[in-house]
Amino acid sequence: MGRTHLALVHDVNNSGPGDPFYETKGIVTLEDIVEDILQSEIYDESDAIDAETNRKNRLSHRSYDTGVLHVLDGTSPAKLLAKPEAEALAKHLVVNEPIFSTVDAHGDKLTEARVADILAKCQVVDYRIEDAPHGDLLSDGKVTSYCLVVLLGHVDVTSPHSTETTEAGLWSVHAANSLLDVDFESDVTVQVPNDVHVQVLRVPRLDFQATLYPMRLVEDPTVLVERRLDIQRPANDQVIQVRDEEVVLTPRLLQDESHAPYEAYSTRNSM
Repeated sequence: MGRTHLALVHDVNNSGPGDPFYETKGIVTLEDIVEDILQSEIYDESDAIDAETNRKNRLSHRSYDTGVLHVLDGTSPAKLLAKPEAEALAKHLVVNEPIFSTVDAHGDKLTEARVADILAKCQVVDYRIEDAPHGDLLSDGKVTSYCLVVLLGHVDVTSPHSTETTEAGLWSVHAANSLLDVDFESDVTVQVPNDVHVQVLRVPRLDFQATLYPMRLVEDPTVLVERRLDIQRPANDQVIQVRDEEVVLTPRLLQDESHAPYEAYSTRNSM
């Protein structure tokens, strides 16, 4: 919206009769985007926060994810997987992780090639020892919008139902269900050890869903007209009662917009 930090979110509404139209879903602010990237809440002068809580937050470990700072820094290019690496990882995920063999909108299972295309576009994030301590990659009970795959080193996984910490190493997958479930909450806490160089691949839900349900832009206006006619055209005859007489409305093809979508005839006359 101009030079402001606001953006309107639209969606195409195809339900009901009439032409498809853009429906406003809500407003996204720049603060919302930054908070999602950093996986942490931003406090500004308009937020009320207890002074002691603020002090503890400043003295404790970083509450943001240091590995994603390159997203905000234009001088640091994003690191991506090479094509052979993406293909090898895709082969492993399709065989061992059911989420990556999900059926798409056309009823076809995801193939290794399609999964490799998704992985090749995802960012590789480094968590170096000199940047420790790091924030939690995943937190128990918090909603997440991405899946994590460990590429180097290992992460510590803690469950609220156990006091033990488990190490998850190479190609371990975390929060895979978040790729399908918008409201998915992590049931474990995943942390980066301070003495280990860890490298993870972030698979965003948005990219995964874009592969399952690709958006097709239509430039031919006749396609939209046919779609509108399909919406308006009923599948079966409809019978209505007019006083003491039954009238059957039978659908017919529309020749132009001036014609009604039904032809009517009386059941009394047809007897």
